[in-house]
Amino acid sequence: MRTLKKELLIAGLTMIMVGMLSSTAVVGAKKPRKSSQDAKRYDLYIRQDQKTFRLPQQGLTFKTALVLGSDQSGLYGIPSPPKTTLDLKPIEIVLFDPETAGATVRLTKLAHIATAPAHSFDLQATKIGPAIFPQIYHVKYDESLPINLWCVETDIHLQITPMAGKPGWFRAVPDQQLEAGVFAITLSRVDGPRIYAGDRHFYPFVLASAPEPLNPPGKKPAAPHPTPPCP
Repeated sequence: MRTLKKELLIAGLTMIMVGMLSSTAVVGAKKPRKSSQDAKRYDLYIRQDQKTFRLPQQGLTFKTALVLGSDQSGLYGIPSPPKTTLDLKPIEIVLFDPETAGATVRLTKLAHIATAPAHSFDLQATKIGPAIFPQIYHVKYDESLPINLWCVETDIHLQITPMAGKPGWFRAVPDQQLEAGVFAITLSRVDGPRIYAGDRHFYPFVLASAPEPLNPPGKKPAAPHPTPPCP
């Protein structure tokens, strides 16, 4: 009898331990570790000469201009110029993108938009005329709406090539010389009036000439003419 009770006790403890281990395995399965590829997917770098810079992401602001049902139309942008500043030199974008081979990367120039007319945000296939516009959107057709964001002004074409010996890595080079200004690299379209579609990956930066030194070296005074000898 004692032997039977002992065996039943051991069997019960074994079942409890198996259940605990199974629960632990299930809980652990809910939190898969982020792969190194996922981590690299949204890392962007810029090369200038022999230097490489990792561009930080910056959150985008969406300024809603018009609302129609569940749709919010407006502009994506940033409220102020980015803090990342690079020298006014040729750039080379380096990214890890094995899925689309760099097809989604975009280089854009930004411009500050203070206001925009209300009708420019009407994204319906059939545009609403000035007469009934206020009834639909509760704002006048030509009313100037405040935006105050740095938004995409133009796209800059990129030449994309794979990097030798680095599977999944690509190099993107602008096909034109960039002038000083505010730029951004994006992985989706955020230009012009758009329907809000959630967060977007956005890497803004400034290209600027190197600042002048605070105390530039002054010119050396010309050597005085030698005094002629007395006659």
